[in-house]
Amino acid sequence: MRKSDSEAYAVTSSDRFIGLLVVLAAIGVVVGLVLRAQEIGPGETTLAYHTTMGRSFGIVQGGDIRLSGISIGKINRVSLLDDGRVRIDMRIAEDYQRFVTRGSYLEVSASMGLAAMLGNIGLNLVTNPGLPMLEEGALIETRETPGLAEVFSEQEVGRVADNVKALLENL
Repeated sequence: MRKSDSEAYAVTSSDRFIGLLVVLAAIGVVVGLVLRAQEIGPGETTLAYHTTMGRSFGIVQGGDIRLSGISIGKINRVSLLDDGRVRIDMRIAEDYQRFVTRGSYLEVSASMGLAAMLGNIGLNLVTNPGLPMLEEGALIETRETPGLAEVFSEQEVGRVADNVKALLENL
């Protein structure tokens, strides 16, 4: 005697158990990836700092804070202030606090290139050793790189055109 089609596809308790294990494994993988992306290690101590900028340059939560190409922290939050400026809250590993000095400043790490295409635009810390360390919660100055609009402003283009014209006239 042949089982009916509905009995052949019946879900058993062992099927449910295997399904539960698959779901738990998937959740574990997602949690592991999130923790890896944030580089949260067990017992890692970080310190909070912030900066403000005129525009965000595409910086988003999770971007790296780098020093000499090494990730020393992460961007926690990017928010808009009442005056239209952008506030960036970050956490830097306590092991690197000695590099966060009064003369230090931040620069946008990737305004173009592969990192920008992959969405990992962060900030580079430029240090000034020998000066006192900044306390946790302090503002770190940011030096903004000029955008293409500023580089190729009308005055600059006009000046370059005048120089080219003078050069051609003297040939």
